[in-house]
Amino acid sequence: MGNEEAEDTSVVDYAIYNEFGTERSPARPFMSTTYDLYSGQLEKFTHFLVGRMIDGKVTDDTVLKNIGAKYQSWIQKTIRDAKNWAVPNSPKTVAMKGSSSPLIDQGRMVQAVRYEVE
Repeated sequence: MGNEEAEDTSVVDYAIYNEFGTERSPARPFMSTTYDLYSGQLEKFTHFLVGRMIDGKVTDDTVLKNIGAKYQSWIQKTIRDAKNWAVPNSPKTVAMKGSSSPLIDQGRMVQAVRYEVE
């Protein structure tokens, strides 16, 4: 996740508050939910890419970038689909946001999801 600021709170902090919850907000664990939903696909995708690397068809950097891009898209999908799995927003939050979609207000967090290969 990038370190963009959202109303005096970094997007990273906002993501942590959502993943684990706070005293005032329930947990909406989008990172662990993504893992639960896609771990089987991640394993198959990783095996496929590593096989291609062993065969000399792709580099290790390509493998890591492909895994990062795939996982990034899965996390973003999980966030966008939160209405289907997460604790609903309270009526007060819905009135304040003008939306009942958990995890999405202005879209900063979903847009900040990134991967990095070093």
